[in-house]
Amino acid sequence: RLAVLSPLVDGTSPELTAFADGLSATLATRLSALSQNHDLRIIDSTRVERARAADPTQAMNALGANLALQLEVQQSTQMNRVVWTLTSAQTGQALASQTLTAPVSDPFSLQDQVADGIIQALRINLRSDERAALAVHGTLIPAAEDYYLQGKGYVENSKRPDAIDNALQVLNRAIDLDPNFGRAYAERGRAYWVDYSTTKQTAWVDKARNDCSKAVSLGNAGADGHMCMGLIDAGA
Repeated sequence: RLAVLSPLVDGTSPELTAFADGLSATLATRLSALSQNHDLRIIDSTRVERARAADPTQAMNALGANLALQLEVQQSTQMNRVVWTLTSAQTGQALASQTLTAPVSDPFSLQDQVADGIIQALRINLRSDERAALAVHGTLIPAAEDYYLQGKGYVENSKRPDAIDNALQVLNRAIDLDPNFGRAYAERGRAYWVDYSTTKQTAWVDKARNDCSKAVSLGNAGADGHMCMGLIDAGA
């Protein structure tokens, strides 16, 4: 069982924090997809935070994890840098670590490098269909992906001030850039649903349902569209 801890961010930019949170959440989702065929169970950062597990040892005690993963994200004018560390939850010792960089304009490469490095560290031999699935991002437009990751990060931490407003702004930009970006619709649907859960204004339910349905109908959102619909059906 691998617990994904909240990422560390070098800087105070809310946009970078949201990007880091979105990157970490997306990585957890991609790794979770491998659990169908491999001995791997992912505990995402949301569950880790709910258990108040701030370090690998706490993650093991609270959630039964034997491994912990944490990202540290830094950004310069032109480059993103991610340091990922895989730690034994039992001993607290780092088992593997890697520093990776990619241009700010290429969020795809950064995700792929981090995922590949962690998969290698976990000694997972990917099947051809799994490798193909990991290569799919849902959009070919780098800026749309960047906005999507920020939006996902804001939704993951929706209790922060203005998080949902910020999420909707950047997800709107992602969809404007790529009107066929199913995952962005699914994430915006989640944002609308969180807004409804907070305000109880029923108008947000219709917006959420429409976006989730759009994500499903586009057929390129993976499981995200169906999970979005499931969230609404369970709570509506």
